[in-house]
Amino acid sequence: MNIFRKWRKQPIKNKFLFISMITTIWALFFVNIVFFVSEFFDLRISYKNELKAISKTISSNVISSMLFKDNINAKETLSALSLMGNIVAAALYDKDGKLFATYKKGNEIINFDPVAPHKSHFSYSMRNMEIYEPIFFENQFIGAIYIKSDLIRFYSKMKSVVLTITIVILISLILSYLLLTRLQKLITDPINNLTKLIGLISRQRNFSKRAEITTEDEIGYLAGVFNEMLDTIQSHSLELERYQRHLEDLVRKRTEELDEKNKELLNELTERKRLEEQLIQSQKMEAIGTLAGGVAHDFNNLLTVILGYGELIKSKIKDDHTLNKYIDNIIMSADKGKRLTERLACL
Repeated sequence: MNIFRKWRKQPIKNKFLFISMITTIWALFFVNIVFFVSEFFDLRISYKNELKAISKTISSNVISSMLFKDNINAKETLSALSLMGNIVAAALYDKDGKLFATYKKGNEIINFDPVAPHKSHFSYSMRNMEIYEPIFFENQFIGAIYIKSDLIRFYSKMKSVVLTITIVILISLILSYLLLTRLQKLITDPINNLTKLIGLISRQRNFSKRAEITTEDEIGYLAGVFNEMLDTIQSHSLELERYQRHLEDLVRKRTEELDEKNKELLNELTERKRLEEQLIQSQKMEAIGTLAGGVAHDFNNLLTVILGYGELIKSKIKDDHTLNKYIDNIIMSADKGKRLTERLACL
């Protein structure tokens, strides 16, 4: 799970480089395996042909020795194989299949077969190659030759092949890596540019930017579709801004209308409050007037009584000038009070 999580977090250029390198490694491995197998079998066939050529050369040189039963000369002929370091042993068989002459390299322990086959035979093992070839003279079987060769040169050449393959693989991988690091930009740079543009638009909310279309492949198609999407988003954004400005205008107008209505309502409330105060004041004044009228009426009744009694007293004391004067002042003051109360009653 950690590997997959790390893989998902890798940038696309690393993924592209990794996949390309894995593909290159597998391709190189397969090609070089085929080359190695081809070289292996080609070299094996080459060694087989070489042994056949040696066997034919020796066979042509020992015909006379075998015809005349001269095994000493045959041994000398076989001893020439010492010049070839890969030949381990060789043997000649007469026409009866018995050993006629032998050769072995150094102190090699070789067990020669006592009877030779009458047909060609080639065997291949991990350490040696062996070949049996019949010898004919004028289409008559006169014997057979056996040659055994080691594979030191074979493995030495195969090591050279493996070393060459390894060097080729390493050089190919280095060149592939260098080439891929250059070429991957042709694919990853448009994607990275598109990714950076998406991030920039997401942060700045600037939908006026557009992706540059440099290719006509899937990346170019993706950039084109992205630009079309930006056109749609920009169009919707402009329309939304218009709606927003319209809504702000409506809100502002509605707010102004509400302010006007509030002012009118406030003025109306103020006027209503003033009228209520005037009504209350008028009611108070009316109550005071009613009270004053009632008091004036009662006071007028009292003054009428005072005037009546004053007139009676004045008629009783006609001869007393001083009392009359006092009674006249009382009657005059009561009369003034009566007139005053009458005016109050009229209010």
